[in-house]
Amino acid sequence: MKRTLILALGASFVLLVASTAGAQDWPAYSGDPLSRGPGFYLAWWKLLLYWLVFICWVCSTDWINRDSQEIGPGIQMPHTVWNPIVVFSFLAAFLIAGMLIPIFFAGFAVVLLAYIVPLMIYIFMRNARVVSDQKVLTPSHIKEYFANFGRRGRRKQKQVKMAYEEGPPVEIQAIAAPTGPENQSNLIQARQSEGYVTAKELIADLFARGAERAMLDYTQESVAVRYEIDGVWHNVDPRDRESSDVMLAILKLICNLNPEDRRSRQEAQMGIKYQGKHKAELKTQGTQTGERVVLHVLYERKDLKTLEQLGMREKMAEKLKGVLNSKGSMVLISSMPQGGFTTTWAASINAADRMLRDFISIENVGTSNPYVENLGVNTFNAAAGETPDTMIPGLMLKQPDAVVVPELHNAETVRMLCVEATEEERVIMAGVHAKESVEALLRVLLLKADAALFAKSITAVVNVRLVRKLCEECKQAFEPPPQLLQKLGIPPGRVQHLYQEWQPPAPGEEKRGQPEVCPKCGGIGYSGRTGIFEFLEVDDRIRQALVSQPKLEVLRQLARQGGNRTLQEEGILLVAQGVTSLNELQRVLKA
Repeated sequence: MKRTLILALGASFVLLVASTAGAQDWPAYSGDPLSRGPGFYLAWWKLLLYWLVFICWVCSTDWINRDSQEIGPGIQMPHTVWNPIVVFSFLAAFLIAGMLIPIFFAGFAVVLLAYIVPLMIYIFMRNARVVSDQKVLTPSHIKEYFANFGRRGRRKQKQVKMAYEEGPPVEIQAIAAPTGPENQSNLIQARQSEGYVTAKELIADLFARGAERAMLDYTQESVAVRYEIDGVWHNVDPRDRESSDVMLAILKLICNLNPEDRRSRQEAQMGIKYQGKHKAELKTQGTQTGERVVLHVLYERKDLKTLEQLGMREKMAEKLKGVLNSKGSMVLISSMPQGGFTTTWAASINAADRMLRDFISIENVGTSNPYVENLGVNTFNAAAGETPDTMIPGLMLKQPDAVVVPELHNAETVRMLCVEATEEERVIMAGVHAKESVEALLRVLLLKADAALFAKSITAVVNVRLVRKLCEECKQAFEPPPQLLQKLGIPPGRVQHLYQEWQPPAPGEEKRGQPEVCPKCGGIGYSGRTGIFEFLEVDDRIRQALVSQPKLEVLRQLARQGGNRTLQEEGILLVAQGVTSLNELQRVLKA
C-alpha cells in the first residue's frame, strides 16, 4: 500500500479520535449566549499520545510493506496478506476507540494493542524464516542500530552487508523454475547458506581467468578442478570436499535441481550479473568415483558482431557479403562442434542486408542461438520427431527473401531449400558440422540428398577454426631458420621474426623487475581467440564432381585448382603476422 494513502487514512482517523478522546468535560450552559468559557476543552497530552502511536504505526507499516515485497514471496509472507492485516486492524481500533469507548485509557490501550500485536507477530514469524543477520529487534540488531548514530545525534549512513553480499560483486539469478515466486524462493534459500559466497567466488574466478567452463570432479577425498580457457583445459588448484559440497547444493538449488541427487544427469540454467549480463549452464552427472559438474558461462559478447571482428580477412568478408546479398544463392556455414560456429553464424547473418529483405530462421527449440535483429525465428521440436521440412511449405507462403537453417536434419529439408534457391531465387543459409569446406559438401550428401539438385544450388561454403592468440604482453620473438620458412611457404626475407608462447625462465634467470608469471594471461602464453576462415566458391568443376565423383581428395584438388586457400594457408598468415604461434596452429589443425 502506498505511503501517501497510509498517511491520509491515518491522519483522518487521528483527527476523528482526537475530537472525542482528547476532549475535556464541557462547562454547564450559563444562559448568556455571548459569554466565553475558560477554554482548554481539548487535552493536548491525550492528542500527543495518539499522535506518537500514529507516527510509529506509519513507520512500521511502511517497513512491513517494503520488507514483505522484498523477501515476502520467498518466506511465504507476501505483502498482499500482511498489508491489509497491519493497516485495517489498526484503523478498526481507532474507530472503536473514538466511537464506542468513552474512557480514554481503555480506548488508548485498544489502539496500542492493535498496533503492537500485528507488528510483533510479523517480526516473530519473519525472524523464524530468515538468516541471523537479517533478523530484527534482536540484541545484536538493536546494538547495531544505536551504534550507527554518530555525533550531533545524526545517524550515520552505514551500509551493513548481508552475509550473501560478502565476497565478489557477483549477482546470481534464479531463472530455471516455472514461476517467479519459485525462483525467488530458491534464491532466498540459497543466500542463507555460506555456500552462496563460495559459488560467487568460483564464478568471479572464471571471469578473471577468461574461462568458459569449470569442470569439478568430486571424489571421496577432494574435488579436482579444471578450467577451459580459450578452448583448452587447464588444471587449477583442487578444492576441499566439504565446502564444495555446500557450493554444489546451492548451485543446484538456484537452478531448481535436486541437491540430494548425486547420480542422475541434471541440467539447467542460471543468470549472472557480473561485468555485464550473462547466462550459465550447470550440468551434473554421477560417475564411478563421485560426481562430475560442469559450469558453462555463456558470455554475452558484444564485440563479435561482424565478420571482421571475428578475424575474417576484409576481402574474404566482402566476397561472403556479396554472395549473401545476391539472389538464388545457397551458402553453407561449417565448423567443428564448439569451433566458432555460433558466432560465425550470427556474424554471417548480420553481414546480409536484413533491413530491406525479409529473413526467417527455422531452429530447433532446444538450441540457443544469438539474437539477431530483424530475423523472424520459427522453432520445431527435434526431440519430438519434428523436422524443418514440415514447416517450410507454410513459411514460404509468407514470401520471405531469405531462409536460414542452423542445422540440416534430413534429405527432404535439403531438397526443399534447394528448390527455394533455384526456382524462387531465395537466399538459403544452412549450418553443417565439418572440419573443412569440401567435407561440409559431402556431409550434406551423406543425408542422402539429391546430388544433382544440391550441386546446382550450392554457391559457397565457409569453414572456421578457432585459434588462440599469443599474449601481447609476454610473447617471445625468435629468428626462424630458412628451412622452417621454406616449409611454411614464406618467401625469404619476408619475415624476420616469428613469435612463440611465453617460456618460463630457468632458475636464477628471472629478469629483474619483471613478474615470473604474466599478469595478463596468467602464464598460459595466450589470451583470447580469433578465427581462421576458409572460403570456398563452388564452381562448375566442383559441382560436376559432387554428382559424378564425390570424394574428399577429388574435391580438395579441385578447390586448390580454383584458387581456394586452405585453413593451413590462412593460419600461416596469422603465424607470419605474429598473431598466433606455429605450435598453436598445429594443435588446432590436428583436431
